[in-house]
Amino acid sequence: MAQYIGTTVITSVVAGTNCSGGGNAGIVTVDVDDAFLVNNGSDTTTGTITAAGFTTTGTWTFDEYTSGTIGITTIQDSGTTYNDNDTSLMTAGAISDYVTGLGYSTGDITSVIGGTNCTVSGGTSGDATVNVDDAFLINDGNDTTTGTITAAGFTTTGTLEATKRKMSVSSTTDGNVGSGDIIYFGTGSSVVGKIYHYKSDGSWELADANAAANCDGLLAVAIGTDPDVDGMLIRGMVTLIDIQGTEAVGDVLYLSESATGAADCVAPAGNLDIIRVIGYCLSTDDQVWFDPDKTFVEVTA
Repeated sequence: MAQYIGTTVITSVVAGTNCSGGGNAGIVTVDVDDAFLVNNGSDTTTGTITAAGFTTTGTWTFDEYTSGTIGITTIQDSGTTYNDNDTSLMTAGAISDYVTGLGYSTGDITSVIGGTNCTVSGGTSGDATVNVDDAFLINDGNDTTTGTITAAGFTTTGTLEATKRKMSVSSTTDGNVGSGDIIYFGTGSSVVGKIYHYKSDGSWELADANAAANCDGLLAVAIGTDPDVDGMLIRGMVTLIDIQGTEAVGDVLYLSESATGAADCVAPAGNLDIIRVIGYCLSTDDQVWFDPDKTFVEVTA
């Protein structure tokens, strides 16, 4: 039967865009396709929503940086107390409040001031240049200083030039070196504070003024038990293990003929003994300036 609406007869209902169903007899049903987001219910879309605004009192869910999702429930704005959490975003004003609250400035640099050992040119406008004063020694270049450099060690493969060299007196400990020239070669073992003679076979022996063969060449004071590791002092301020006789400050010291590896206040006097000056007494505690004479005298008695 035809259906009348006013004076017009509807003979057929056709499903249009995004609709399905329809008919031309009886009760006709038209269904809306799943092409729209529902109101007052949960729904999803694979498209992009463009709107003049977006308001929600619920949770915004985003993909987390590494995996999974994260829900944003609030926005922190300017004037809001900072809350450290993973469920809110901060506005630019809130970020500015947080940064300035930490003592940083978000404005322009208004002045650059040179600190210790620095000078600044153009520090209040435009480009500012910070220069380091000539208060440091440069690396990988030639430089000079009027000060004193104190270090645990100093190594150079170049030339070391010095107009003065300060020689400190050694302590009263046997073998202690205040300052001096130390060599690191030769075999054998050594006793700290004793005087040694360098032999033709490259080993060190205790120096003995009883014969030229045991004291005519290079002499050195042992400052350790291993000559090529601990070193041997050939000239400088050092403390000997013993000085024969009763020494006095300023005495000339000789290599002893009565005790091997020792100094003596009195020159050897026996036949064929060797008189060789090895340095000078600085105290009655065996502290000496060790500087062996390059010549010696053989006694004929």
